[in-house]
Amino acid sequence: MASTAYSALRQQLAKLRQTLLPRKLDGIVEVTERLSARALAFRVLCYAEIEEYLESRSQEISAAISTRWKDDRKVTYPTMCVLAFSSQEMKIPPESFAKPAKRQVDWNDVVKIDGRVSRAISEYHYYVTKQNHGVSEENLCRMLIPIGFDIDILDEAALLEFNNFASLRGEAAHKSTKGQLKKGVNPKDENEAVQRMLKNLLVMDDEFTRLLKAANA
Repeated sequence: MASTAYSALRQQLAKLRQTLLPRKLDGIVEVTERLSARALAFRVLCYAEIEEYLESRSQEISAAISTRWKDDRKVTYPTMCVLAFSSQEMKIPPESFAKPAKRQVDWNDVVKIDGRVSRAISEYHYYVTKQNHGVSEENLCRMLIPIGFDIDILDEAALLEFNNFASLRGEAAHKSTKGQLKKGVNPKDENEAVQRMLKNLLVMDDEFTRLLKAANA
């Protein structure tokens, strides 16, 4: 069963399609500049919604991980993954239980795991909320692997779709529209690309839900 987030995404993409694209996409005789401009807008706005969906579902899991750790120090599989794939340096234990006379470091960081786990969670959350800017394979690796996402469900065809979609969005957002409008942007092609993305995201949605249950266990 699709999550609430996925259902909301589908509804929003449907609204964008209704607002920006012609009701009938088959049999378009001429792709005018006006039609192309609306198709480009559809591409960019749909991309933003899809990126937001991926980030929000990832954040949902990291928030659950954080809550479980803060409340009762419960370590779940997603928690272990966040820690393992973080940039935290896992130093070996000290040679003595005695706290050094000179406080050169935070002794709790040396002898306890609390700070290491909390920082790993914060680091992941910061990347997703502040540093991620896309849905390419590189972006997906940084978002999905640290929370234990089963990347085997994304075959080569799915990854190609994500990379192509990211590339097309980059062209629309960072290049002058003059040449793109002159060349023509077919609204039917844009809609079909978004529908393929939705199919891939539905498979991913089940995995996000599984991980959320694991994080809350």
